[in-house]
Formats: sequence, C-alpha cells, structure tokens
Amino acid sequence: MLYYYYKSKEGLYVAVLDAMYADFASQESSLDLSALAPFDAVRSLAESIWAHLQRNPGWLRLINNENLHQGRYIERSANLRETISPVVELVRKTQAREAAAGTFRKDVDALYFYVTVVGMG
Repeated sequence: MLYYYYKSKEGLYVAVLDAMYADFASQESSLDLSALAPFDAVRSLAESIWAHLQRNPGWLRLINNENLHQGRYIERSANLRETISPVVELVRKTQAREAAAGTFRKDVDALYFYVTVVGMG
C-alpha cells in the first residue's frame, strides 16, 4: 500500500515532513503576539518554538536528517510554502513592530530569522 499511496519510500518521507511542518506551523500561527510589546513578542515566539522542540524530539531528529540531506526531500513538498507562510507572516508583522519601536533592524528577512530561531533550538 505504501507504493500505491506514496509511490516510493521517499514519497512517504516527504509526506511525514509535510505533516510535521503542518503541525508545527499550526501551533505557531495560533500564537497571538499582537498584544505583547515587540521585544516580548519575539521572545514569546522563540520560547514557543523551543518548547515545541523539547516536547517533540522526533521532530528535531527529522529536521537534522533533512539538513544532512541538504533539504533534498523537503524541496519535493508541494505544501511547504503554504504551510509555513502564516508563521513567516507572523514573524514579519512582529519584526515590523520591533523595527518601528527601534529595537529591531528593518532589513532582517523574516524567513531567515525564523529558520535561525528554529536552528538555535
């Protein structure tokens, strides 16, 4: 049945990565950071990401494995951009508030910032 639904073991692996990212993005995009001061909002986002990583060590192992493969499998995902877009938009809005408050640079790319925060976890 694996080959019927996923065409290959790699297809199954990509489906697992998709599901993993969708779950993670759902949790992060449900955060309401708008009521927090900009600096506190970034801290809350980072703490939420790191708490998720601590609660889900399997997630971290999959990401490390994918990093070893230089993102070869996640590139095959048709859903990744749509999945993480709300999270990146949340980061972008928070960064804009930080920049307006003068505590964050204006030229920081939201996606790179998000990837860096996850990587630090």
